[in-house]
Amino acid sequence: MPLPFRHAALAALVTVAACLAAPVAAPLHAQLPALDSLRTRTIPGGIAVALPERWRPLPGAVQDAVMRVVGTAAATARDSVLRAAFAAGQPVMLLYEIEPGAPDYSVNLNVAPSPGLRPTSFAEATPEQRRAALAPLCDGVRALLARMGGTVAACDAPEFETVGARTVAVTRLVRSGGAGPVTAWIVQFPDADMIYTLTVTVLEAREAELGPLARRIWRSFVLDAR
Repeated sequence: MPLPFRHAALAALVTVAACLAAPVAAPLHAQLPALDSLRTRTIPGGIAVALPERWRPLPGAVQDAVMRVVGTAAATARDSVLRAAFAAGQPVMLLYEIEPGAPDYSVNLNVAPSPGLRPTSFAEATPEQRRAALAPLCDGVRALLARMGGTVAACDAPEFETVGARTVAVTRLVRSGGAGPVTAWIVQFPDADMIYTLTVTVLEAREAELGPLARRIWRSFVLDAR
């Protein structure tokens, strides 16, 4: 059973590239967000996720500018699959929140078409099929970020876990950032003919402290909240 993940990979690439394209401010020196300081955000369509209370949306005009930068980078990429996938269905950004004054601490959620995908696609796939489907992700991220002046220092093989009743893919990478290297967790949630990609980023220097917070964020994600 081949997995229809070209659009899934595209969604992940766009999410990481959008994080890189966001404006960079000074590093965060304020007190770390407490693990019990999360507040649920809801998005039309039955989507919910718990984020730090003090985080705020990136202004709409900035989000639009970010997506224009990403779209140009993807449309002019050498990878013909990436260009074709972007033209067939550009991901839609549903949420982008940051720590005020420190955008390297962020959550970005987008959704992209992925014809043939199902909520159970990851669960039903063999380990070999999963690896084959997501193998191009790290190289694609490196290529796209290079076009935007960024670099990837590390990109781990995806791990799989259950969130709610859904098997999801979690890919950890470390990329360049204006205040130092940034750790990003790219979490992909398969759904009916589409893929949701939630990315949580923190400064790598504080990954040990904020890793539990990042995991709590993506494990709070709900697609059928009512």
